[in-house]
Amino acid sequence: MASLPLPGGQLATEDLEIQGVNVDGLGVGPNFGRIKGESMQVSRVVVTVAQLLALKEADVTLVKARGAGLAICVHKVSVRFNFAAVAYTLNAGTLKVYQGPSASAIPLTADLSGVLTPAAITDIVGAPTITPGAQTQAASENVAIVLGNTGAADFTLGDGTLDVVTEYTVLQM
Repeated sequence: MASLPLPGGQLATEDLEIQGVNVDGLGVGPNFGRIKGESMQVSRVVVTVAQLLALKEADVTLVKARGAGLAICVHKVSVRFNFAAVAYTLNAGTLKVYQGPSASAIPLTADLSGVLTPAAITDIVGAPTITPGAQTQAASENVAIVLGNTGAADFTLGDGTLDVVTEYTVLQM
């Protein structure tokens, strides 16, 4: 079994755990090849009026793809609608976070579009993610996390921005 030096000269010879994720820090030993995780990370993106109005045609990247063999695990999403003067008309549009392009239809959240309609600053704090189900390697590794609208039509009329805060970890698969 591989060992890892610890402070004080001791050696770790058991499974290592970092923030609840079992890892083999040496890349050798009986646990090599297990999923490895980083610590929690946070991304904040301000979605502009133009981006919200064109969201059906162009996704907004919330977390960039991390590379081959790496998957992004989203834990929570929080949104704040910064009301200006006019709320959005939804037109049966949807506002969801997706694993990969929204056209691939792998949603990670329920529809959050209700945040865009009140005539006031409105928050959804810590929206939980939904389990996307079993995915192919190509659908889960090296893909971005995006905000998209796969509803019937574009949003119209609104003039407020949207702050999106994504809490996630990156896993080596």
